[in-house]
Amino acid sequence: MYEEVGHCAKCDKTIYCKDGFLDGVHHKGKIYCWECDQRGNMQNADENDEA
Repeated sequence: MYEEVGHCAKCDKTIYCKDGFLDGVHHKGKIYCWECDQRGNMQNADENDEA
């Protein structure tokens, strides 16, 4: 069962709840699609490596 729960805070892609599980990432009160979350984590990892 799919239920729309909102849109990605970064790219506005529709995010669904699939069989009771969020098909995305909840972070600091916002939801993100998997792709935007991965891109964000990769950018944060790059920034941490430079420090």
